[in-house]
Amino acid sequence: MTGIAIVGAGLAGWKVATELRSLGYAGEVTVFGDEPHAPYDRPPLTKRFLTGEAGRADVALAPEGTAAELGITLRLGEPVVAEPGQVRSFDGTTLTEATVVVVSGARARLPELFDVPGLHTIRTLADAEAFRAELDHAATLVIVGAGFLGLEVATEAVRRGVAVTVVEQQEEVLASVLGAVAGARLRAEHERAGVRFVLGSSVRAVSPGVVVELADGRRFTADLGLAALGAVPNTQAWASAGAGRIACDADGRILGAADSWALGDVAAWRDPIAAGAHVGREHWSSAADQASVVAHALLGLPVPEAFRGPPYFWSDQAGLKLQVVGRPELATEASWRDGQVLDLRREGHLVAVVIFGAPRLLRRLTSEIRTAEESMRGEVFS
Repeated sequence: MTGIAIVGAGLAGWKVATELRSLGYAGEVTVFGDEPHAPYDRPPLTKRFLTGEAGRADVALAPEGTAAELGITLRLGEPVVAEPGQVRSFDGTTLTEATVVVVSGARARLPELFDVPGLHTIRTLADAEAFRAELDHAATLVIVGAGFLGLEVATEAVRRGVAVTVVEQQEEVLASVLGAVAGARLRAEHERAGVRFVLGSSVRAVSPGVVVELADGRRFTADLGLAALGAVPNTQAWASAGAGRIACDADGRILGAADSWALGDVAAWRDPIAAGAHVGREHWSSAADQASVVAHALLGLPVPEAFRGPPYFWSDQAGLKLQVVGRPELATEASWRDGQVLDLRREGHLVAVVIFGAPRLLRRLTSEIRTAEESMRGEVFS
């Protein structure tokens, strides 16, 4: 091992680098990033950063001088492609020979229909700054897409007195992620806060201005628009990637590639609960845990069980903290435990819980999911 090259300078890439140092690795560590900024945290971009409560310094993961102090080389503003044993530029020049970790993240999904002046996406720091500059002067906002990102932006916008309309093609918000029961509860919270929803409607056209026209002929005009249509993994950073995420084992090793690893949005790790399927998880907490797993595994160290816990993610929504523990994508049944906890089950097994505004319950419910996972090992879910 001549060194370790990390392709991606987001949270997960930076955490792999710093964890390698904390575990005693003294070899070369190089982090490549295609943005010109030092590593920064993305979740605040649709929260405190959007409202102006946080600036660049607040979202930075690597304050000036930190990389040099740790002996980590940052190569920023430099799109690269990795393959087993090396990283090269897109013109084919070899930049380094090393063990490779691909953590290149994802970009905003923007079909051609929505690539219109005035309709923003938020994925990068530059995106968030551009959107915030216009939000400061907007009275009306239309958001296409009722996923977590779109609803977080809606939360902050209505707090600032902006009239927000959210257009969603599904019949319920987040139905494909959390199920219709949780989605309906979440939508009700947003409606109480002042957000207007237009559900079950596809967009036919978008015009500069911003004018959004639906398939049924209705039109919505706003000062500002946001396309929140999900993300596309940046698999172009891995030379032999196919159309989907990069398939890996349960420690992040890329299948069929020597000394090569992947994690975060771009990767699909083997999930022993989901019938051994390869599952991609796009959340901050999953990327952070995977970074710790990879750092230990790279150095041949046992991986602490703390980093193999149930999937977890959270989001600030309509004035409450929404927390999800487990695998809601496996659920076929939903039932309320009380007004704050929704149990998601499959064939009698508790596969996930959704917690509405009750963070004090997180530890106990996580323990319940851990116990349920043990009973599910060996089950075949698809």
